[in-house]
Amino acid sequence: MSVRSDMSFAHVKRVFAKAPTSTLKRMTRALNDDGREWEGDMIERMRSGVTSGGGLRVRSGALRRSLGYRVTSRTQGGTGGIGLRVFSAGVTYAPIQELGGVITPKRAKWLTIPLPPNMTPAGVTRLTAREVINKGGFFATSKKGNLLIFNRAGEPQFVLKKKVRIPKGRLGFVKTWDRNEPSRFNRHRRALRLAIKDARGGLA
Repeated sequence: MSVRSDMSFAHVKRVFAKAPTSTLKRMTRALNDDGREWEGDMIERMRSGVTSGGGLRVRSGALRRSLGYRVTSRTQGGTGGIGLRVFSAGVTYAPIQELGGVITPKRAKWLTIPLPPNMTPAGVTRLTAREVINKGGFFATSKKGNLLIFNRAGEPQFVLKKKVRIPKGRLGFVKTWDRNEPSRFNRHRRALRLAIKDARGGLA
């Protein structure tokens, strides 16, 4: 899953032809700053979710570690350009956290959703449903009609669901990118102004 931003030099080719190296360096620096800003804001969003309840709750940290960005060069119609790609790689559940959707069981009849008594402070499941049952756990229906798995002490460990709906935009991937648009615009404008200045030999 990724978002890409490109800069083409075609519309200012004459000016940039006088200082292509300087231009590329300035634009590359600007895009790297874009990527760092996005990645930093995404990480902060996830951190704040632990204390404020916003965004996603950090559990293993795998999703946070999957975030990254890359600046690459490209060619279009004989004119140089560069692009920035921000992404989440290696975490299979990232797309549904951003795009939303419905999760259903693949090989079982029910989804087992862990409940607070069976979770660490970070939100990691302590025991699997099978482990709870093997240790004397049992099934029972709650007053609200939900099917639950209890441990031997009678504490609810899991609620069983046929499906779970994930709301769109929970990850905040695109939302964070869009929110940074004003700072990206100012950064690119400054880089372009300085590149043109370089091409003119340092004249304003």
